[in-house]
Amino acid sequence: MSVAPKTGIREYSCGATTDQLAAGWSGGFIEEYHRYLNAICGFLCVTVERLDGIPNIVFSFRDVNGLLRYADRYIVNDDRLVKVIRTGGKAVPICP
Repeated sequence: MSVAPKTGIREYSCGATTDQLAAGWSGGFIEEYHRYLNAICGFLCVTVERLDGIPNIVFSFRDVNGLLRYADRYIVNDDRLVKVIRTGGKAVPICP
């Protein structure tokens, strides 16, 4: 997961879905951009839901066994983003 420093645009992306296809990442963790980086296989799960009537969207990175490695939960109230909750770290090994 990365954030463009000048625009604040967030990018959620993942690579290979199986360990056999992993090529790795030689660039390393770049503090200015990365919020989470892990060169292992898995998938990105996006869940949109209402909790107590309040819209939420969760972007979660999961490993090949479905184990949660990192997640951002965005909570919206009155059509405004009011909170971001992060789970996980920047370099741990990698749908609700």
